[in-house]
Amino acid sequence: MWITAYCCQPVGPLDCSALKEFIKKEMPAWADWYSRISVTRSAKLFHLNYRVRKDALYDGLPAASRARVRGGVPIVLDPITDPHDVAGAVQEQLEDYLKGGRSQGAKAVRERLAAAREIYSFCLKQGHYDDRFGRAVAFSAAQALAREGKGLLREDELGWLAPTRSGNELILRW
Repeated sequence: MWITAYCCQPVGPLDCSALKEFIKKEMPAWADWYSRISVTRSAKLFHLNYRVRKDALYDGLPAASRARVRGGVPIVLDPITDPHDVAGAVQEQLEDYLKGGRSQGAKAVRERLAAAREIYSFCLKQGHYDDRFGRAVAFSAAQALAREGKGLLREDELGWLAPTRSGNELILRW
């Protein structure tokens, strides 16, 4: 599963501390839920890892949430900043998902994609969704990057969103 930020203005170069600050800015109460959010880098890829606070768990949460108290598999971020690679990724979106779309939302997405200069794709495992906490970390990071880069974000399960002052506007639902 993917959550991707398409930035019309450059955000990078992005480093681990800047990415962590973006997440914390979008999630001001992060410390109420997470005992740790860390960002590391391995070559081109970033790894976002998090641990859930044991005292933040409540009845009814899935077993995956309880397991996250000990940590787990990181969320992987693949930054695409080379202009040729960005153009190829945008073209893929246009051909695979937006071809023939005539709605106002599809037109708005195509316009923003045409202006994309950087792309940040977060790869989540099913466990990140199952624990209910991993999606929040990745979504917050993607939202912050899209906001900073005056762009939009796409979540596989939801659609295309544009960050606003008070949240997000759903531009095009899947």
